[in-house]
Amino acid sequence: MNYINTNEFILEDNKIKITPDKIFTYRTEKTDTINKNNKIFYNTQYIEKEVRYKDFKNYREIKLNFDLLDLNYIFYAPNFYNVSNCIGTQSTNELNNIYLRLINSNIIDKRIKSCHNGKGYNTYGNYWNNFKDEWDYIFYNINSEYREYGDIDIFLYDYGWGNSLWHTMDIEDVLKLPIEKIKKYAPNLINLFKYIGVNLNNDYDKKIKQLYKNKELITI
Repeated sequence: MNYINTNEFILEDNKIKITPDKIFTYRTEKTDTINKNNKIFYNTQYIEKEVRYKDFKNYREIKLNFDLLDLNYIFYAPNFYNVSNCIGTQSTNELNNIYLRLINSNIIDKRIKSCHNGKGYNTYGNYWNNFKDEWDYIFYNINSEYREYGDIDIFLYDYGWGNSLWHTMDIEDVLKLPIEKIKKYAPNLINLFKYIGVNLNNDYDKKIKQLYKNKELITI
């Protein structure tokens, strides 16, 4: 009953809430002390209770930040110890689970297409300074049935031992962003676009023309 279905999320003014009448169950403990023949015994009972989302006295305000897009959300979560119990577990990190569920359920801005976590974050050549294979792969899929693989990985944060959380964006949506934003919040993309031959100082139409004139780079 505690699991929140996608249609039970409500987004209003960047505030993510849940259907008011959604019912959550939780357990409380009641312990009685029993004195028997001068010996103390404890009897603990577990009592299951129900509460509607609208009747919670307080909520956990969990912030989700997407600095590259100037977007910030607050998720008003049920005041449970672990929200993952309500939204599903894809990670041992609770905040990861919140990002993963809200993005992959298309709750928030549609430019944010999918969310991933682990060790697979694409640095676009930060370490090897070689972009050709990555660009070939992205461009090959832009207009194919595998369109999602033509998306750009956008870093969110590191966690644990060498793990990252990131989301994807359509490459054209990235090109709509001011160069100042990309330099500040996604600097690893600068060299990728430079390799492609896209001048991020140009207006959007010129950037798109530069993007699609580079078909000769494809070797797949």
